[in-house]
Amino acid sequence: MLSFLAQGYKTARIAEKLGVTEATVTLHFGAARKALGANTREQALVIALQHGLLTL
Repeated sequence: MLSFLAQGYKTARIAEKLGVTEATVTLHFGAARKALGANTREQALVIALQHGLLTL
């Protein structure tokens, strides 16, 4: 999910690409935020990049 966010995709487009609902994408973003200790999905993206969990 975060890699799609890094590419500039919105929730609806991510859901479409993965063949899941927007609610599922939102749920996964919430889990990523919680796991990374982030308040927003954008902050989760930054944390993931800083820790080498995601590359561009």
